[in-house]
Amino acid sequence: MPEQILTDPTRFRQIIINLCGNALKFTEKGSITLIIRCDSDRETLIAKVVDTGIGMKPEQLNRLFDPFAQGSAAISRQYGGTGLGLSISRRLAELLGGTITVSSTYGEGSEFELTIRTGSLDGVHFLRDASELSQRRRAIPMVLAPKLSGRILCAEDNEVNRRLVSLLVSRTGAELVHVGNGAEALELAIREPFDLILMDIQMPVMNGRDATAALREAGVNTPVIALTANVMAEDIADYRLAGCNEHLAKPIDKRRFYELLARYLVVQPGTAASASDRYRGRVLVAEDNEDNRQLVERMLRRQGLEVTSVSGGDEAVKTALAETVHLVLMDRHMPGMDGVAATRLLRQAGFRRPIIAFTAGDQQETDALMDAGCDGVLNKPIDQVHLDALLARFLEATEAHSGEPEEDDIADLVSRFLDGLGAARAS
Repeated sequence: MPEQILTDPTRFRQIIINLCGNALKFTEKGSITLIIRCDSDRETLIAKVVDTGIGMKPEQLNRLFDPFAQGSAAISRQYGGTGLGLSISRRLAELLGGTITVSSTYGEGSEFELTIRTGSLDGVHFLRDASELSQRRRAIPMVLAPKLSGRILCAEDNEVNRRLVSLLVSRTGAELVHVGNGAEALELAIREPFDLILMDIQMPVMNGRDATAALREAGVNTPVIALTANVMAEDIADYRLAGCNEHLAKPIDKRRFYELLARYLVVQPGTAASASDRYRGRVLVAEDNEDNRQLVERMLRRQGLEVTSVSGGDEAVKTALAETVHLVLMDRHMPGMDGVAATRLLRQAGFRRPIIAFTAGDQQETDALMDAGCDGVLNKPIDQVHLDALLARFLEATEAHSGEPEEDDIADLVSRFLDGLGAARAS
C-alpha cells in the first residue's frame, strides 16, 4: 500500500462510510468485509465492500445509482432510502478519478467496488505489511476513555455491536447491562434505575423507537441515546419525537461515544496514579521492526521495567535462556527463526516465564503463537489499557504501588484484557 496518495481524504472517507453503512443496513446477519488494494501500474486505489446481506435482483441493479431510486417499496419501508447516497457517492468517485461498480446475487449478498486515482506514485514509500501500517497509525491521537460512574442499559440485538459497547464501556468503569430487544429494555427500565439507555433502533419484537416512546409514556425520564445507521435529518427528527435525547451513528465513533457518556454520567475527578516505576522486572522484546521495537521499549520503560530487545527468534531463545527474563513479547514474523518456532523451542527447553504473542496479524497467526505456547496476546497498534492489564497480570508491582493492592482495580484491568482478547478473537 502506498503511504501517501494525492486525493481528497474527506470525500474518500465519505464514500467508504456510505458504502459500509449501506452494507450494514442490508446485512442483518453474516459478515461485511472491506478490502483495500493498490494497482500501482495504473496508479489506482481499489476498495471493495463485500456483504452477505439480502442482495439485489438484476432490475434493481439497473437503477441502483439513479437519484431517489429504491430497490423496492418493501425494502424502502423496512430499511429506508439509500439511492441518493449511492448516486452522490458514485459522482464523488468520478470526481476523484474513478467510479463505483456493483455486483450482487439476490439472497446472497452484494459487492461494491470503488476506484479512485492515487496521483503519481513515483518516489512514494510502500508499506510492506500490517505491522508497518499499524506503526503509522500511532501518529493518530489516542482516544482516552474517561473515568465514569453510573449504570447503563444497552438494548442491542447484534452480538458484535454488544461486544464493542462492552469493551468501550469497560474502560470507563461504568456498569453495563445488556438486553436484546426493545420489549426487554422497556420492562427492565421500568423496573430498575439506570442513568443512561443506549437504544438500538432496529431490533426484533419491539424496535428502539417504539420502546423509547413507551418509556416516555410510562413516565421514565432516563436519557436515551439512539444507536442507528439511519442518520438522515428526518430520521433524527423522528427519534427526537419519540423521546430520544441524542443519537449516535453506526459504526460507532469512539470519541463521540465517550463524549456522550461523559455528558450523562458522573465523571470521576483525577486519573489513575502515575505509571512511572510501577512494575519491576525485565521484559524481552523480540521484534524485527525498529519502529515497533522502539515504541514498546518506551512504553515499558515508562512503567519502570528493564527492556532487552532482539530482532530475531534465535536471538530471543538465546537471551531468554541465558539471562533473567520475566516476560517475553514475541513477534510472529522475524528473519531466521520466526516467533512460532522460537516460542516452541523455549517451551521445549523448559522456559516457564510468560510469553505474549506480539502481533498485528490475523487470527490464524495468533492461534499459531498460542498453540506454540504463548500465554496471551498484545495486538499492534498497542492499546495502553491492554498493556497495563497484561503487566498487572504477569509482573510483580513495585512496593510503592503494591503496599495495599486494590483488588477491584486489578480485577478490572484483567477483565479489560480478557474482553479485549475475546473481541480480537471474535474479529
